[in-house]
Amino acid sequence: MSTPDADALIAAVLADPTDPLRRLVFADYLDDAGGPGNAAWAEYLRLRAAAVGEGSALRRELLRQAAADVAPRITARLAIK
Repeated sequence: MSTPDADALIAAVLADPTDPLRRLVFADYLDDAGGPGNAAWAEYLRLRAAAVGEGSALRRELLRQAAADVAPRITARLAIK
């Protein structure tokens, strides 16, 4: 089940998936919604958003690797209320 807020956030991310700010806002929403699956998704989205930000190539690669390490913990669909 989704809500108008969740639908709007997902639409915003899908409209511009390269925008890290949209992913960070969605990550905050997932944390607020609660649940271990949402927490893993939120952490993954934050790491991926940080990986496209400023910083050295090494820092960006380490963040991408950290996101890849979190990905196996994403075992469920998003639980959006």
